[in-house]
Amino acid sequence: PAEVILRMIEVGGKEILLIQNYEGDTILHVGCRYNAPIKVMFKMIEVGGIELLTIQNCNEQTALHVACDEKSPVELIFKMIEVGHADLPFIQDYIGKTPLEYSNENYELIIIQKIHQQIKEKLFTQD
Repeated sequence: PAEVILRMIEVGGKEILLIQNYEGDTILHVGCRYNAPIKVMFKMIEVGGIELLTIQNCNEQTALHVACDEKSPVELIFKMIEVGHADLPFIQDYIGKTPLEYSNENYELIIIQKIHQQIKEKLFTQD
């Protein structure tokens, strides 16, 4: 099904990625929750960009919240931080937790340090 989703993105473009279900989730939220293939996730981020990454669901969670909470591959976390705006890791959900806090709870220290380093680099390279 990865090829089907990639084709759907190719045909539907950004607009199809911005659609939200009854819980406010985009396909990116759902992909994070169910461990979609990384190449599909990267394509969604590439096409959807910041607009897709900043959509919050009914729990006020971005896809980055979901990815960090579900312990998605760290490459996916890095890609979201790279493409998203500098404050993406600091957006609070309905209980006041940020993606950064979810990552601190769910990843090993070495991964947490790499995530923090990437965030610092993003913050200091913003125009």
